[in-house]
Amino acid sequence: MIRRSGRLPWILCSLALVSLPLHAQGLRELRERGQFGGGFLLAVPVGEFDRFVNLGGGVNLFGVFNLSPGGVLGLRVNGSVIGYGSSREPRSLSQTVPEVIVDVRTTNWITTMGLGPQVTLGQGPVRVYSYGTVGFAYFSTVSSAGDHAHTFASSTNLDDWRFATALGGGLQFRVANRHRPVYLDLAVHGQHNGRTRYLRSGGIETRPDGSILITPIESQANLVTLRLGVSVSLF
Repeated sequence: MIRRSGRLPWILCSLALVSLPLHAQGLRELRERGQFGGGFLLAVPVGEFDRFVNLGGGVNLFGVFNLSPGGVLGLRVNGSVIGYGSSREPRSLSQTVPEVIVDVRTTNWITTMGLGPQVTLGQGPVRVYSYGTVGFAYFSTVSSAGDHAHTFASSTNLDDWRFATALGGGLQFRVANRHRPVYLDLAVHGQHNGRTRYLRSGGIETRPDGSILITPIESQANLVTLRLGVSVSLF
Protein backbone atom coordinates (compact mmCIF):
# COMPACT_ATOMS: atom_id res chain seq x y z
CA MET A 1 0.00 0.00 0.00
CA ILE A 2 2.85 2.39 0.85
CA ARG A 3 4.54 1.73 -2.49
CA ARG A 4 1.31 2.33 -4.43
CA SER A 5 0.64 5.60 -2.63
CA GLY A 6 4.22 6.68 -3.26
CA ARG A 7 3.68 6.37 -7.01
CA LEU A 8 0.62 8.63 -6.96
CA PRO A 9 2.56 11.98 -7.07
CA TRP A 10 4.58 10.74 -10.04
CA ILE A 11 1.43 9.68 -11.85
CA LEU A 12 -0.19 13.07 -11.20
CA CYS A 13 2.93 14.87 -12.39
CA SER A 14 3.01 12.79 -15.57
CA LEU A 15 -0.64 13.55 -16.29
CA ALA A 16 -0.01 17.23 -15.70
CA LEU A 17 2.93 17.26 -18.11
CA VAL A 18 0.84 15.54 -20.78
CA SER A 19 -2.08 17.89 -20.31
CA LEU A 20 -0.03 21.11 -20.36
CA PRO A 21 0.47 21.18 -24.16
CA LEU A 22 -3.21 20.45 -24.71
CA HIS A 23 -4.20 23.16 -22.26
CA ALA A 24 -1.80 25.64 -23.88
CA GLN A 25 -3.16 24.76 -27.31
CA GLY A 26 -6.70 25.37 -26.05
CA LEU A 27 -5.70 28.77 -24.65
CA ARG A 28 -4.07 29.64 -27.96
CA GLU A 29 -7.21 28.79 -29.87
CA LEU A 30 -9.32 30.76 -27.40
CA ARG A 31 -7.20 33.80 -28.23
CA GLU A 32 -7.86 33.34 -31.94
CA ARG A 33 -9.19 36.61 -33.34
CA GLY A 34 -10.71 35.07 -36.42
CA GLN A 35 -9.89 33.54 -39.76
CA PHE A 36 -9.07 34.60 -43.29
CA GLY A 37 -9.39 32.35 -46.32
CA GLY A 38 -10.46 31.73 -49.85
CA GLY A 39 -11.06 29.05 -52.40
CA PHE A 40 -12.47 27.94 -55.71
CA LEU A 41 -16.20 27.83 -56.42
CA LEU A 42 -18.48 25.68 -58.54
CA ALA A 43 -21.70 27.65 -59.14
CA VAL A 44 -24.91 25.70 -59.75
CA PRO A 45 -27.96 27.70 -60.95
CA VAL A 46 -31.21 26.66 -59.28
CA GLY A 47 -34.90 27.18 -60.03
CA GLU A 48 -35.74 29.50 -62.91
CA PHE A 49 -32.09 30.47 -63.32
CA ASP A 50 -31.28 26.88 -64.27
CA ARG A 51 -33.42 27.20 -67.42
CA PHE A 52 -31.12 29.82 -68.94
CA VAL A 53 -27.65 29.37 -67.46
CA ASN A 54 -25.20 26.47 -67.19
CA LEU A 55 -22.65 25.79 -64.48
CA GLY A 56 -20.21 28.53 -63.58
CA GLY A 57 -16.94 28.84 -61.71
CA GLY A 58 -15.08 31.42 -59.72
CA VAL A 59 -13.16 32.37 -56.60
CA ASN A 60 -14.16 33.33 -53.08
CA LEU A 61 -12.53 35.36 -50.28
CA PHE A 62 -13.80 35.64 -46.74
CA GLY A 63 -12.89 36.86 -43.28
CA VAL A 64 -14.37 35.96 -39.89
CA PHE A 65 -13.82 38.18 -36.84
CA ASN A 66 -14.57 36.53 -33.52
CA LEU A 67 -17.11 38.26 -31.27
CA SER A 68 -17.05 35.78 -28.37
CA PRO A 69 -14.43 33.79 -26.41
CA GLY A 70 -13.55 30.61 -28.21
CA GLY A 71 -14.82 31.98 -31.52
CA VAL A 72 -18.30 30.44 -31.29
CA LEU A 73 -19.91 33.65 -32.57
CA GLY A 74 -18.23 35.68 -35.29
CA LEU A 75 -18.87 38.33 -37.93
CA ARG A 76 -18.31 37.08 -41.48
CA VAL A 77 -17.44 39.14 -44.56
CA ASN A 78 -17.90 37.08 -47.71
CA GLY A 79 -17.17 37.96 -51.34
CA SER A 80 -17.00 36.10 -54.63
CA VAL A 81 -16.54 36.56 -58.36
CA ILE A 82 -18.24 34.01 -60.63
CA GLY A 83 -18.15 33.63 -64.40
CA TYR A 84 -21.12 31.79 -65.89
CA GLY A 85 -20.48 31.94 -69.62
CA SER A 86 -18.14 33.44 -72.21
CA SER A 87 -17.64 33.63 -75.95
CA ARG A 88 -14.76 34.63 -78.20
CA GLU A 89 -14.73 35.47 -81.89
CA PRO A 90 -12.39 37.26 -84.31
CA ARG A 91 -13.63 40.48 -85.90
CA SER A 92 -12.18 43.09 -88.21
CA LEU A 93 -11.17 46.30 -86.50
CA SER A 94 -13.41 48.40 -88.78
CA GLN A 95 -14.86 48.51 -92.26
CA THR A 96 -12.14 50.96 -93.28
CA VAL A 97 -9.37 48.66 -92.00
CA PRO A 98 -10.73 45.15 -92.59
CA GLU A 99 -7.26 43.59 -92.67
CA VAL A 100 -6.76 44.14 -88.91
CA ILE A 101 -8.44 41.35 -86.94
CA VAL A 102 -8.98 41.47 -83.18
CA ASP A 103 -10.42 38.98 -80.72
CA VAL A 104 -13.64 40.05 -79.03
CA ARG A 105 -14.31 38.22 -75.76
CA THR A 106 -17.63 38.52 -73.96
CA THR A 107 -17.95 37.22 -70.39
CA ASN A 108 -20.88 37.08 -67.99
CA TRP A 109 -20.03 37.83 -64.36
CA ILE A 110 -21.68 37.71 -60.94
CA THR A 111 -19.91 39.63 -58.17
CA THR A 112 -21.26 39.21 -54.63
CA MET A 113 -20.56 40.67 -51.22
CA GLY A 114 -22.24 39.87 -47.91
CA LEU A 115 -21.94 40.51 -44.18
CA GLY A 116 -23.49 38.58 -41.31
CA PRO A 117 -23.11 36.33 -38.26
CA GLN A 118 -21.32 33.00 -38.18
CA VAL A 119 -21.54 30.24 -35.56
CA THR A 120 -18.57 27.85 -35.26
CA LEU A 121 -18.58 24.65 -33.20
CA GLY A 122 -15.43 22.81 -32.24
CA GLN A 123 -11.92 23.80 -31.13
CA GLY A 124 -10.08 20.69 -32.26
CA PRO A 125 -8.87 19.47 -35.65
CA VAL A 126 -12.41 19.50 -37.06
CA ARG A 127 -14.79 22.47 -37.00
CA VAL A 128 -18.37 22.89 -38.15
CA TYR A 129 -19.77 26.31 -39.01
CA SER A 130 -22.87 27.98 -40.42
CA TYR A 131 -23.59 31.59 -41.38
CA GLY A 132 -26.07 33.99 -42.90
CA THR A 133 -25.31 37.21 -44.77
CA VAL A 134 -27.01 40.19 -46.37
CA GLY A 135 -25.43 42.23 -49.13
CA PHE A 136 -25.55 42.64 -52.91
CA ALA A 137 -25.09 40.77 -56.17
CA TYR A 138 -23.82 42.58 -59.25
CA PHE A 139 -24.60 40.96 -62.62
CA SER A 140 -22.58 42.24 -65.58
CA THR A 141 -21.68 41.27 -69.11
CA VAL A 142 -18.42 42.76 -70.37
CA SER A 143 -16.95 42.68 -73.88
CA SER A 144 -13.28 43.37 -74.53
CA ALA A 145 -11.22 43.64 -77.70
CA GLY A 146 -7.53 42.85 -78.12
CA ASP A 147 -5.01 40.24 -79.16
CA HIS A 148 -3.70 37.22 -77.27
CA ALA A 149 -1.56 39.42 -74.98
CA HIS A 150 -3.22 42.84 -74.69
CA THR A 151 -6.69 44.32 -74.30
CA PHE A 152 -7.11 47.83 -75.66
CA ALA A 153 -10.86 48.40 -75.25
CA SER A 154 -13.73 47.09 -73.13
CA SER A 155 -17.38 47.88 -72.57
CA THR A 156 -20.13 46.78 -70.19
CA ASN A 157 -23.08 45.62 -72.27
CA LEU A 158 -25.56 45.18 -69.43
CA ASP A 159 -25.46 45.25 -65.64
CA ASP A 160 -27.84 45.03 -62.69
CA TRP A 161 -27.43 45.47 -58.93
CA ARG A 162 -29.57 43.32 -56.63
CA PHE A 163 -30.05 43.05 -52.87
CA ALA A 164 -28.96 39.53 -51.93
CA THR A 165 -29.18 37.20 -48.95
CA ALA A 166 -27.28 33.98 -48.36
CA LEU A 167 -27.09 30.99 -46.04
CA GLY A 168 -24.10 28.70 -45.87
CA GLY A 169 -22.18 26.20 -43.84
CA GLY A 170 -19.24 23.90 -43.97
CA LEU A 171 -16.52 21.81 -42.41
CA GLN A 172 -12.91 22.70 -41.63
CA PHE A 173 -10.16 20.09 -41.24
CA ARG A 174 -6.85 21.16 -39.74
CA VAL A 175 -3.98 20.32 -42.10
CA ALA A 176 -1.12 22.33 -40.55
CA ASN A 177 -0.36 23.81 -37.14
CA ARG A 178 3.17 25.25 -37.10
CA HIS A 179 2.95 29.01 -36.56
CA ARG A 180 -0.83 29.20 -36.90
CA PRO A 181 -3.53 26.64 -37.74
CA VAL A 182 -4.38 26.11 -41.41
CA TYR A 183 -7.64 24.39 -42.34
CA LEU A 184 -9.00 22.71 -45.43
CA ASP A 185 -12.39 24.36 -45.94
CA LEU A 186 -15.37 22.59 -47.58
CA ALA A 187 -18.60 24.57 -47.79
CA VAL A 188 -22.00 24.99 -49.42
CA HIS A 189 -23.40 28.48 -50.01
CA GLY A 190 -26.97 29.29 -51.11
CA GLN A 191 -27.38 32.74 -52.69
CA HIS A 192 -30.81 34.37 -53.16
CA ASN A 193 -30.52 37.21 -55.69
CA GLY A 194 -34.19 37.59 -56.57
CA ARG A 195 -35.46 38.75 -59.95
CA THR A 196 -32.62 40.08 -62.09
CA ARG A 197 -31.90 41.33 -65.62
CA TYR A 198 -28.86 39.60 -67.11
CA LEU A 199 -27.38 38.19 -70.29
CA ARG A 200 -26.45 34.61 -71.08
CA SER A 201 -24.20 33.18 -73.78
CA GLY A 202 -25.59 34.18 -77.16
CA GLY A 203 -27.45 37.16 -75.73
CA ILE A 204 -25.47 39.61 -77.90
CA GLU A 205 -25.88 39.42 -81.68
CA THR A 206 -23.92 41.33 -84.30
CA ARG A 207 -26.13 42.39 -87.23
CA PRO A 208 -24.90 42.52 -90.86
CA ASP A 209 -24.74 46.32 -90.72
CA GLY A 210 -22.39 46.15 -87.73
CA SER A 211 -24.94 47.16 -85.08
CA ILE A 212 -25.44 45.16 -81.89
CA LEU A 213 -28.66 43.51 -80.72
CA ILE A 214 -28.79 42.79 -76.98
CA THR A 215 -31.47 40.42 -75.69
CA PRO A 216 -31.55 40.41 -71.88
CA ILE A 217 -33.36 37.89 -69.71
CA GLU A 218 -35.36 38.82 -66.63
CA SER A 219 -35.91 36.00 -64.15
CA GLN A 220 -35.05 34.70 -60.72
CA ALA A 221 -31.27 34.32 -60.56
CA ASN A 222 -30.58 32.21 -57.48
CA LEU A 223 -27.70 29.77 -57.21
CA VAL A 224 -25.83 27.36 -54.97
CA THR A 225 -22.04 27.36 -54.81
CA LEU A 226 -19.73 24.57 -53.66
CA ARG A 227 -16.41 25.77 -52.27
CA LEU A 228 -13.05 24.06 -51.83
CA GLY A 229 -10.51 26.27 -50.13
CA VAL A 230 -8.27 26.95 -47.17
CA SER A 231 -8.48 29.21 -44.13
CA VAL A 232 -5.81 30.53 -41.76
CA SER A 233 -6.32 31.50 -38.12
CA LEU A 234 -5.67 35.10 -37.08
CA PHE A 235 -4.18 35.91 -33.65
